[in-house]
Amino acid sequence: MVLCRDDYLAKYGKRCERCAIILCDDDIVMRANDAIFHLECFTCYVCSIPLQPSELFIMGCNGTLYCN
Repeated sequence: MVLCRDDYLAKYGKRCERCAIILCDDDIVMRANDAIFHLECFTCYVCSIPLQPSELFIMGCNGTLYCN
């Protein structure tokens, strides 16, 4: 089966753990364990404060992030 680029990405593309939008090659991302987030989605689930790379945080089993 041959797929166009859009269909291929919809089926196999990596998605942001928070917003579930497909990640593009030029997106700035943050990683936590195996999860990938858009930079703007890498925030605390409760207070929405952006998390910094050096900050401690907790990652819930469903991929939600919580500040310390």
